[in-house]
Amino acid sequence: MSKWLPLQDAPQNLCILRLSALGDVTHVVPVVRAIKAHWPQTRISWILGRLEHKLLKNLEGVEFITFDKRGGLAAIRQLQQQLQNREFDVLLQMQVAARANILSRLVRSPVRLGWDRARSRDRHHWFINHSVKTVPFQHQVEGFAEFARSLGIPASRPQWQLPMDDEDRNWVSSQIPIGNPILMISACSSHVLRNLRAEYYARGAD
Repeated sequence: MSKWLPLQDAPQNLCILRLSALGDVTHVVPVVRAIKAHWPQTRISWILGRLEHKLLKNLEGVEFITFDKRGGLAAIRQLQQQLQNREFDVLLQMQVAARANILSRLVRSPVRLGWDRARSRDRHHWFINHSVKTVPFQHQVEGFAEFARSLGIPASRPQWQLPMDDEDRNWVSSQIPIGNPILMISACSSHVLRNLRAEYYARGAD
């Protein structure tokens, strides 16, 4: 770890770059919670996809900068305009995909923290100047927590507390009877190779 990290003082502002996907952005929420608990005055900005923003739009204490992943060059130019007069103390480059790596160049920051080489791809290490600790066989939630730990923030038990408004609660109440325990199985993924066969889901439910 370089002389910059862990940070000795709270940064004034911090930018998170994690565009997608829905599951992964929810795993970033405990990192946001840990940062806000340790540095309550730090301003947090988060660049993420439009769909993911719909899920997290009510997350308190965060400025969201949405990016249209299907918007092509126009979306890139729009993001560039939004960021052109801004500079952050820290960038958490939490996505290794090529598009996210390229977009990270639009974020001006002296501290650019990203993934370790073992979890890097698409030349991710070209776009960062610090990396998180290499921990083999680590769940993604813990992997994201390494970003907080690299900054000097203790991150042990993850705290989600995903934001829900009254409309969300009312919809759930209309769909699920109140008072009975519920087991929910999400049997579909964005990629077919991540899905189990139907009989395996049934066996798990049994």
